[in-house]
Amino acid sequence: MARTKRLYGATLCLVLMLLGPAVFATGTTEASDEVVELMVWFGRQNFIPADEFESFHEKYPNIRVTTDVIRLEAAVADTLRAARSGQAADIVQPFNYDSRPLADADLLLDISDQMVRWQEEDPAGYSRIAGWGFTMGEVSGVPVGIGIHGGSRYLVYRADLLEKHGLSVPQTWDDLLAAARVIVNAEDGVYGFSLFGSRGSNPSTELQIFFSMGGVWEDHSVPQIDSPAGHYLIEFYQTLARDGLLHPETMAWGSGEQRAAFIDGNAAFMMMGENIMPTLAESMEYGGGWDVTVPPYRPGAQDQRRVPVIGFPMFVISQTDHPYEASLVLRYLAEMENSMEVASRYQPTSNTAAMTSPEFLELQPWRTALAPFEDELFPYPAMANPEESFEILKDLRGEMMTNLDESPQAIAARYQERLDAAAAE
Repeated sequence: MARTKRLYGATLCLVLMLLGPAVFATGTTEASDEVVELMVWFGRQNFIPADEFESFHEKYPNIRVTTDVIRLEAAVADTLRAARSGQAADIVQPFNYDSRPLADADLLLDISDQMVRWQEEDPAGYSRIAGWGFTMGEVSGVPVGIGIHGGSRYLVYRADLLEKHGLSVPQTWDDLLAAARVIVNAEDGVYGFSLFGSRGSNPSTELQIFFSMGGVWEDHSVPQIDSPAGHYLIEFYQTLARDGLLHPETMAWGSGEQRAAFIDGNAAFMMMGENIMPTLAESMEYGGGWDVTVPPYRPGAQDQRRVPVIGFPMFVISQTDHPYEASLVLRYLAEMENSMEVASRYQPTSNTAAMTSPEFLELQPWRTALAPFEDELFPYPAMANPEESFEILKDLRGEMMTNLDESPQAIAARYQERLDAAAAE
């Protein structure tokens, strides 16, 4: 971990004491003659703005930011390992639902004071951040970072196939099953719903569908699969498999095969992350070949549907010597120009001005179709023992598509017991 190169002296200290209030008022760093070195770990190369901190270094010449890419999946483990030797980065980017191990290790810094200063020094920039961005950067209500980028999965559908067969856009998951049956029975080589089931793919799609069906876990440590929403989820997957609405190789598919099936016209529906839609638009005309809508709801439970945002927050690590300077990095990443640049090619941003700008909507016109559902967005909750819990959910995913005879209630009870045991460890 980089450390500040300090030059102490009585004269310098006196100058800083005299100038301190003025320096704070301008929003510059506390000691402009110091060289402050910060290390920032990004979870993907794509999260690094094209500017690559050039404008930041021009504005704050005494702060030098070095970046590295530590994959989201490894961010927690690598941070815990580095922290043991005092070498953790100043800012780390994991999945938002992976915050608990870092919090339990006391590695997340309370940046309440820095957030107050942001609001005071840059009220316009602060006000542009959507509520989910701030919530995503909190642990137990304490700000430890900010969710600058995050996205959800929405239902994309082959508009050409629906139009060809006189089908309406599904409102419920039962509607989707009915439409899928019509298309599968009429179109050779076309399947109803494109999913993936390989062990290498995390179960976030299943959890997105679960939430749209009214699933909950935020008041618990793990998803409540043994519930009406969980029972419906299991029955839905069983029906997809039983009725031949899935490709027979789905259990071996990863995200690449899932997307290819939809893009190639071999599947009518799929859940797609917002970060993939720009790529889809390059392959197929939006509004002609494909369209997008909010995930359907469980029949009779429309008011229970919610759309979770998978986030990639930037957390400030407690070992940093420079919390204020680290908070300036957060501001830089959240700036409209930088956040919109990343959002236009990769992941949506919590910067509301960027997401609603004419320039952005011209690049991603499908955003207008999703805007009416923004009040249903909420950050993915953190999960207890996420690594083991995800493995259990992968087991559940496989069983939902292969165990077609056992009742959903019985399957849900078995897996809830396993999830609860993992949470208690």
